[in-house]
Amino acid sequence: MIYDVLSSKSTGVLSNAFPVLRQAFAWIGAHAETAAMGISELKGPEMYVNVHGYDTCPVESCLWESHRHTVDLQYCIAGGELIAWTAEESLTADGPYQSVKDTQKWSGEVSWCSDIMMCSGAFAVFFPGELHRPKIYDGRNRSVRKLVVKIQADLFLS
Repeated sequence: MIYDVLSSKSTGVLSNAFPVLRQAFAWIGAHAETAAMGISELKGPEMYVNVHGYDTCPVESCLWESHRHTVDLQYCIAGGELIAWTAEESLTADGPYQSVKDTQKWSGEVSWCSDIMMCSGAFAVFFPGELHRPKIYDGRNRSVRKLVVKIQADLFLS
């Protein structure tokens, strides 16, 4: 997991190391503030942006999720939320794996997690197998407008 703000120097380091992130960060910098809700393809179905928003919820009503083949680059445009992150894998699958969305939902308790404060300009990158729980009310923001760049993990190798 990586957590940072788009304007930091380390974002430049990530861009130089991974051309796929350079493309994602460039799109975010140019379009995030004015992007319409919905999906925009960057490299066909292998890399696309989903701009959306929702009301945040109490932590107990939010589910853990993970992905097998895709990387999530989640960027907060406005509002905010907490996203919990853990490497814990002792959760119980909550329903079947959704191959079309490359998503597995999980339920149960973890022995530890870290809360990530997503505010305007912040991003987090979740790699395959990393459990994260978005949509958590942060104590201030009742809603969030965000985007998720979905990237096939093998694009990080090129």
